[in-house]
Amino acid sequence: MAQAAGISVTKTANGSIKSVTFDYKKYGKELQPLLKKVGFTEEATDPYDPEFEKKWATGISMEDTFAAIHKHIKSLDWKKTKSH
Repeated sequence: MAQAAGISVTKTANGSIKSVTFDYKKYGKELQPLLKKVGFTEEATDPYDPEFEKKWATGISMEDTFAAIHKHIKSLDWKKTKSH
């Protein structure tokens, strides 16, 4: 298969095509009918989620998380058993 600029192919160990990656800036317009058919939108690729950011901002710190975990572990009733 000939190589084309803006297209990369990933193959499995036995040589079968596993995935094809297209440069969106180069081929996006031509791919729009397929992308629309499968439900892809440019908004879906935006990693910024304001709801997630609000929840993240109110989360507890790593130190508080470890303190809560250690407190819980220490509160468990650890019974020793005889090993054979």
